[in-house]
Amino acid sequence: MRRVMTTFLVCALVLAALPIPAQAQGSAGSSASVTRLSRRTLLRRVRAPRRAPVPAIPSTTGETVRRGYLRIEEISVPDDDVVPGQRGKVLMRFRATAGRQDVALIGLTLRADTGSIRNLSNLRVLRGDAVVSPSGRIRGSVGIIDRINVVLPVLETAEFAVIGDVAPGAADGAISLAFATENAVLAMGDIDGRELTGISIDNGGCGGAICWIEIWTAQ
Repeated sequence: MRRVMTTFLVCALVLAALPIPAQAQGSAGSSASVTRLSRRTLLRRVRAPRRAPVPAIPSTTGETVRRGYLRIEEISVPDDDVVPGQRGKVLMRFRATAGRQDVALIGLTLRADTGSIRNLSNLRVLRGDAVVSPSGRIRGSVGIIDRINVVLPVLETAEFAVIGDVAPGAADGAISLAFATENAVLAMGDIDGRELTGISIDNGGCGGAICWIEIWTAQ
């Protein structure tokens, strides 16, 4: 009998030491605690890993690229009389300065300042002694030179000349060129490739828009 009682007591002590299952707990607070624990565990399992921030892409200079700007100043040329049939006559000169970034000079549209532009042909642009454009063309009352091969480094100034051939039957008198009143210069930023829109001539403005090209004529 004593042995049976001892065995019963041992079994009772073992059962008392075992944890009570959550389902068997009658307390509402304990139930809520288990539920919160289960939700936290689930969220940890399905939460997406944190992504590293996307790094900014720096420019080649390490700073933000600003839209290009071009300033052009005409330089007076002598009003000498033409020589019929003359080749390579200097018809105008100008300086160009790039601002904010390197600027590619692409094209010019010119008008006659004195004389008749119809007496000219083979217009081209010189930088120093080097020809930097193919031959231009006369269209109506303007001369057009495009595909100019010049990139101006930012804050640097370069001097250019426009030359042309005089027709053999040209009348006597002076002949020179100036920038046209519309679409005078075609240029673009060499870094960002954006066209420089808005041309101001002698501070005449651009109709409320930003003038990315300024032309100052020879006075």
